[in-house]
Amino acid sequence: MGVSSAAEFSAKVAEWAGSFEPAVAQVLLKDSGQLENFWSLAIRAEKMFFESTAFQLGFGLCDNRPPETRGSPLDQLRQAAGVRALLSGPKAPNKKLKGLAQASDSVTPLLDQENNEKAKWAARLEAIGQRAGPAAKLLVQQEQSDELSPSELSRLRQIVLLSGAPRTMSAHVRAYEKFEHWATASSVVLYPLTVDKILKYCLVLDQRECGRSVVPAFKTSVKWVASRLAIDLPDVDDQRLKAIQDQIVSSRATTLKEAVPIPIAAVCSMEAIVVNPKEFAQARIFVWWLLCMVFASLRFDDAIHVKPSELVMQDEGLFGVAWQTKVERKRSGTRFMVPKVGFRHNDWLETGWSLFKLLEVQDRDFWMFELNSKSEFDQRPPSHQRTVKWLRCFAHQGVMLDREIPATERKGLIETVDKLTVHSCRVTLLDAAVHAGRSTEEIGLQANWKNPGAAASVAQCLAGLGPVASMVDRTTYPDDQVPELALRQVFGRQRLPENLCLLAAEVGLRTMDTFAMLGDNITGVKQTLNRIVTDPARFGADAAAQELALTNLTAVWKTCSTLQEHFASRRAKMEEDPSKVPEIPGEDHAEFREQFVHKHPDVLLPPHREPHRKLVERIQRDYLVHGAVMFYQVGELRTRSEVIVQKAGISKNAEDLLKVVTVDQPVSAASESQVMDKLHAFFVALEYLNICEFTLDEWRHENKGLALLLTVDSLIRKKVHRLNHDQRKSFPTFSSALLEVLANHKQLWNDARSSAELDKFKQAGQQAPSTPPRAPKRAREADDSPLEVSPKAKKNKARRERQKAVLARAKATLADSKGARKESKVSKDARVPANEWSAITAFKYSGESDHFCGAHAGANEEPQSLTRSEAPIAPVAQPKQQWLRWADVPQNVHEVAAQGPWFLEIFAGTARLTDAVRQMGIPCLPPIDVMISQHVQDPFDVLDADRWTFIMQLVQMGAIFFVHCGTPCNTFSAARKADGGPPPLRSPACPEGLPALSGSNWFLAQIGNLFVDRTVEVCLGVAEMGGDFSIENPEKSLIWSTRGIQRLLRCARAWLIHFDQCAWGAPSMKPTSLCVTHAAFSPLHRRCPGHHAHEVLQGQVYSEFFGKVVYRTKLAQEYPHLLCAAMAEAISAIRVRPLHLMEASFGLLSTGKRKPGYQLKRGAMKPLLEVESEPGQAILRAMSIDHPFSTEIAVEPGLQAALQQFAYSSEHILQRRSALLHKWGAIAQSSLEATDQILRRIPDAPLRHLLRGVPDHEPAQLGVTCHLVLYKLMLAAINSVDQDLPHCLLSGFPIVGPILRSGRWPPYEKAQSPVAVALMQSRAWEIRKKIIAHVQAVPITENLKKIWDATVEDVHEGSCIGPVFDQKDVSFLVGRDDWIPTQRFEVVQKNKVRGCDSATTNLINQATVITEKLQLPSTDSNVAALRKLRAMCPGSELAGWVLDERKAYRQVPIRPDHRMFSVIALKEPASGKTAFFVMIGHSFGLVSAVYNYNRRSAAINEILVSLFGLIAFSFYDDKYGFEPVQTVESAHQIAQHVHWWLGAKFDRKKLQLSRAPTILGVTYDLDDFVLEIKDDRKSDLIEEIDHILHSGLLDPGTAGKLKGKLMFGASQLWGKVGRAFLRVISERQYARFPFGDSGFALDEPLRFALEHWRHLIRAGPPRPIEMKKIKKPDVVIFTDGFTPDPRDDDPRPDRVGAVLFDRRWEAPLQFSEVIPKEMQKNWAPRKTQIVPVEMIAPILALHTFRERLFGTDLILLIDSEAVESALVKGYSSKSDLCTLVSVFWNLIFELRVRVFIDRVSTDSNPADWPSRDDLSTGEKAGWKTVQACWPGELLSFDR
Repeated sequence: MGVSSAAEFSAKVAEWAGSFEPAVAQVLLKDSGQLENFWSLAIRAEKMFFESTAFQLGFGLCDNRPPETRGSPLDQLRQAAGVRALLSGPKAPNKKLKGLAQASDSVTPLLDQENNEKAKWAARLEAIGQRAGPAAKLLVQQEQSDELSPSELSRLRQIVLLSGAPRTMSAHVRAYEKFEHWATASSVVLYPLTVDKILKYCLVLDQRECGRSVVPAFKTSVKWVASRLAIDLPDVDDQRLKAIQDQIVSSRATTLKEAVPIPIAAVCSMEAIVVNPKEFAQARIFVWWLLCMVFASLRFDDAIHVKPSELVMQDEGLFGVAWQTKVERKRSGTRFMVPKVGFRHNDWLETGWSLFKLLEVQDRDFWMFELNSKSEFDQRPPSHQRTVKWLRCFAHQGVMLDREIPATERKGLIETVDKLTVHSCRVTLLDAAVHAGRSTEEIGLQANWKNPGAAASVAQCLAGLGPVASMVDRTTYPDDQVPELALRQVFGRQRLPENLCLLAAEVGLRTMDTFAMLGDNITGVKQTLNRIVTDPARFGADAAAQELALTNLTAVWKTCSTLQEHFASRRAKMEEDPSKVPEIPGEDHAEFREQFVHKHPDVLLPPHREPHRKLVERIQRDYLVHGAVMFYQVGELRTRSEVIVQKAGISKNAEDLLKVVTVDQPVSAASESQVMDKLHAFFVALEYLNICEFTLDEWRHENKGLALLLTVDSLIRKKVHRLNHDQRKSFPTFSSALLEVLANHKQLWNDARSSAELDKFKQAGQQAPSTPPRAPKRAREADDSPLEVSPKAKKNKARRERQKAVLARAKATLADSKGARKESKVSKDARVPANEWSAITAFKYSGESDHFCGAHAGANEEPQSLTRSEAPIAPVAQPKQQWLRWADVPQNVHEVAAQGPWFLEIFAGTARLTDAVRQMGIPCLPPIDVMISQHVQDPFDVLDADRWTFIMQLVQMGAIFFVHCGTPCNTFSAARKADGGPPPLRSPACPEGLPALSGSNWFLAQIGNLFVDRTVEVCLGVAEMGGDFSIENPEKSLIWSTRGIQRLLRCARAWLIHFDQCAWGAPSMKPTSLCVTHAAFSPLHRRCPGHHAHEVLQGQVYSEFFGKVVYRTKLAQEYPHLLCAAMAEAISAIRVRPLHLMEASFGLLSTGKRKPGYQLKRGAMKPLLEVESEPGQAILRAMSIDHPFSTEIAVEPGLQAALQQFAYSSEHILQRRSALLHKWGAIAQSSLEATDQILRRIPDAPLRHLLRGVPDHEPAQLGVTCHLVLYKLMLAAINSVDQDLPHCLLSGFPIVGPILRSGRWPPYEKAQSPVAVALMQSRAWEIRKKIIAHVQAVPITENLKKIWDATVEDVHEGSCIGPVFDQKDVSFLVGRDDWIPTQRFEVVQKNKVRGCDSATTNLINQATVITEKLQLPSTDSNVAALRKLRAMCPGSELAGWVLDERKAYRQVPIRPDHRMFSVIALKEPASGKTAFFVMIGHSFGLVSAVYNYNRRSAAINEILVSLFGLIAFSFYDDKYGFEPVQTVESAHQIAQHVHWWLGAKFDRKKLQLSRAPTILGVTYDLDDFVLEIKDDRKSDLIEEIDHILHSGLLDPGTAGKLKGKLMFGASQLWGKVGRAFLRVISERQYARFPFGDSGFALDEPLRFALEHWRHLIRAGPPRPIEMKKIKKPDVVIFTDGFTPDPRDDDPRPDRVGAVLFDRRWEAPLQFSEVIPKEMQKNWAPRKTQIVPVEMIAPILALHTFRERLFGTDLILLIDSEAVESALVKGYSSKSDLCTLVSVFWNLIFELRVRVFIDRVSTDSNPADWPSRDDLSTGEKAGWKTVQACWPGELLSFDR
């Protein structure tokens, strides 16, 4: 037409209108805007077709059009208007333009619409049946019926196909069609249906991370389709299917979303709109309809399906019938009522009704019209979306114009209004009723008015809410004749006249049960009523009135009997199956909680004290079945914080048939606080169900200890259950039985104390035990008579009075002798020699002693002084203050740890040892014991979970350097014999307790076991943090045989020291053992000298300290003063001079000729011993440095700054992030147009399409467009080092030649020999021919088809162009004819196939020059950040988030002139031809892709950290972070928003937000703070390694990914064993050249490393995340090997030697061993065998010293660079050395040693002497010589 704009087109049509027919011309000229829109649509269609054609051909658009500018004033005005629209509140929906089509004349348009929808889905259902073939019997059975004609059969089939609601049909048909699509895609023959096919599909759904409801919904859909089409259905209740469903439900639990109720103030304002005559009538009517939904609690769907002709206004309110509801679709009609009530305007209902009647009355099947605008209706039913908008609009308008709403509250109301949904109308009054304290019955009836049997007026639920409250049953009853609430609700629903209500109440018909028992039929009920009411005139004046009255009462009977049958049926079903516990609806459970919170505002319900929903359901079920509260074990009382684990069990139904069921597995309580929390939850659940109201004060009475509390609780609740169950007449309710037990069964507390026999719970210094205070009396539910005191109660009271008197006398005695217990000067013990006694008593510590007093001195010897070189004295950091009471200790563990390290005594008794250590000047924490004494000023129960957690936090931070445990031995003692005294509780065969124990003895044994567990836990924790401990118990105590102590002896390398206490001043002999970890305690070994008498520890004696008669063995538990002094001296030596045991070795001098001070040769990293020194000084330095693997990894400055923000409150962080999110979101939106203008100027169409993410005719979109402007703004805001990234993204990255530098990573300094690009291009045709030949040789397999499909998918997404089959077309696309193809081959990963491009065989990678050394986060850096985060937020729970980018490499563009190097060659499966694809984005397999992509990934991570303050990391395409649970969700949202803004696509299915996130195969369990691999992940890694070993190939790209997955091994596995086997994989990752003709085949070192990784993955233990880790090495081993010089005639044999220095052992150990000649015969020939000899030395050392190495931090010093290199790398080029390396690392893994290998010079190596058979030098310095022990692997090696 020759027009260039829409206006010209409209004018042209007007010119031509004269030649058109009049009717056509009228239509065309009616609206010029439609003509202009048509022209725009035609132009865009033409343009899109042209661009699509050009894009498919690959040459893009040829015209260079200038970008359209949008800077006109009109555009700016539109933009400003859009911004104002975003910032303003809700507005009314836009007015809909009416079409030319006329409205339907049908009187049932809504029904017609639904029927049309049903017909559509019925057709799709029939199509499913046709595809099913013979399996769908409904469609294939055409047999003639004798009774039915073919037309009738066809009609019946249509009825079956059309049955169901439209939404139900659509959901089921869609789900089944997806099932069919999967079967087709997976080549699965779907019919006949089997359980295995359904199981297979469910497994696929699980792999896709489907929601928790998908599998149950799928099962329902299968049942639904099968029932409609008569398809044979397998057993969908199969246990395997149920197991999958349960696993999905448990692993993907989501929070229930509840609708937001409309604020009452907003409801009042909407009432004002209805009664306001100034508003448009249409708007007032629509708001009136919304209010009807509010006051009737109607759903939106129910309020639609109401015929206006069936609405009736009566005195009570507006009555109507919903002809179809959400849950009742039989169209039988469900009644409802809108009461004449209001919160402010009671006349709103009648006003709106009068307006509604003015509408044009027409027959229709829907209540309200669609509101097109405030002044216009549309003749169609309201839509869901527009109704929500109108609701928010009117509520917003009302709130803003309501002057009665304070300005301070208006903002909050507006925020709530913006969250409203149509379901808000239904829940508004329900929420108001809950907060008003209405009963559950009232609220339930309001929510379920649809139930005809229990329907009631909404006005009953509004009673008490305000002035509008009224009841349909307005009868006023006498106080003693008020019927129950449920019956009054029935009266109201039946509109029973007031006189009949009073009559029924007067004659005793006041309950539903009574009414239900009036008879079996209507006649019988009427007869019974006539017999009850003898005067017929009470029913009415005449016969007609009397019959009507009887009919009304009979209707009440019918309703009551129906409800009773329903309850009885429900109870019968539960009695049939005891394992069946019906669920409580979520709304009901929420109402229970709301009522409790409203009634008890002072009671907090944290998750660990709130009852689990399963517990409430079980109590309700048992109460309904048995009529009483059953007795539950403590383990069965579950709180909301617990995760319920189910186990299989056997259940018996009512017919005594057994079946397998799953039941909840009980979990025992581990502390007193947990028991109280569970009991709290139990009584809260009872109050939820209106069974009982009670507090737990009685349980708290003098309960100190878990065993006593469990006993008391069990006795009380069992007694209550027996009374309530067996004596139902006397105690009909749980409350009455409970009051009886509390009032008259006080002996239960004393019985519990007696059974436990715990002396520590009766402290003489405390008040005499009094009778537990009674709980406030509650009115009995059935019997209000006072409780009578039984004779038994009187007897118990008398016994308690006698006990009080005895204890009062004991207390008085203690008060008189209070000063006598004060310690006086110790008198000399005659059994101790005078000179030793004087040395002990005269000792005074000044903190500057240069020797260890008495450590090695005998009875008549002076302590020896050092003659050569002495170990440095560690300064004792004096704390600012030493707290004497735990009440004075700060509760901040960091503050306490900062003043340490501390000494701590647990089970201290009188704490003499703490006093002795404190006098030595060592910082001491208050001693721990439950008995108060002079030094124990407040009791401390180790079974108190909260207090014990504080102690363990100090241990984990390394704040305790020594702990001593005097664990109670009363239950482990050998003094327990069957001789009339305390009976034995254990035996050598059963040290944890005899199997036949019961009652109090069993409790005593368990308490002792708990004490042992606490001892092992704290001692093991101190040892792991580099500290020491001691444990004291009698020598013959069975505690030494317990599993816990035996494990402690092995893991902590501890041993026992035996002595007699009489040798240390005790009156009795008392043979004692001390478990220690340090040889400083060796001098304590003393036996009885035999020249004195011993006190016999038998019988009982009165103790002034305990204030009672005790056994003599109890008095002997107190340590003698001399023993305490000796132990304190040893502890002081450990703290002040930790290396004093090896001081003689520090003076050893070398016999070499080289002078000390020689600088050692520096290798890959700085050596530990930088300067060559004398052997003695080398030993001292090696023992004094920090173990390298325990040093903290430095956290990047950006992360450090992000961590510092957590010093503020979480609210502050959330507010800051919210502001940043809003700010940058607005910037992203406003700057998108600028980015679009930049991208549109890109001349290269494929690059433009990749970056824009949308076709050229569409505007740029957030989420798919690479937002270059936002990149630039964000990187500038954080002052990033990589400011050039946006430019690189715009132009694309080169893939050959030097890789573009980012400035983020250090330079790559290794020498490279790249292939020249020109040389590679000159061989392009040769290489192309070779690659094509390789492609043609690939067989056509299923994996090839999958790779092809994935590549075609890349074409659709714009990351590549193709397929192209002609090489000339490829040349045309890339603009060169010397292009080089890359073969794409398959890589099988787990259950998927991935395409990888072999860019090595075509020299692409060889022509790439690496310019920077890529640095990515490791597990160590993650752990370091977690440790700092945990320190910043003590006590806060942590969680993690994970985001995985989708096809990450494909998103980064290649520079267009480098596409000649990114042509992919792949065989087409259909034709077998070689197809070519030109990559626009990077492909997997390019060396440059790794650096170019990680550059973008690192920039995004830097934005997250520096701009938004996230603790975030990036590893390739994985982004993850850790934060406290209060802020982690905001971090997760920010990460998603930033990626979305920048156009970095990510996979939403792989998002994680969890307390146990899995990152690169490592599960960070932030509950237990351990790193581990889940079993499924282990199997995946092992499968991947096995595949590599089987294929024999490992290319650099796969090596890089595998290394990333295995990096956890370097930190997770004990000893960082995996670090040795990463080296060879890392070398393959950076390899750019194939190795000869073998390409990238596995060599021997790679196979060796992969096989070891497979072993490590299978057996690697989890790694804990400690709070502090910097430690000195536990052990240092020097090794050396000697072989004679072949040039000399030296007859000496090959020999190895090693020396072990253990900072805790009494003397260094050495050995010297000759290498057998037979072993050397199998070695590879060499000029000299010094390397294998040197390598055997550390292996022999590990095996010989294994008893002192388990779990240690070891430094291994070797003087052979070759051996050091082979051991560190984990491989060697020689097979014999590889075998030795394997033996070495197997030993390291077996011993769980964290070994650091380093080199030491020969002249500094003390092992040089034993390697040359010189053992005397070491023996002179105190070394002990041991016999070398050969491992079995080496002994078999020589064979």
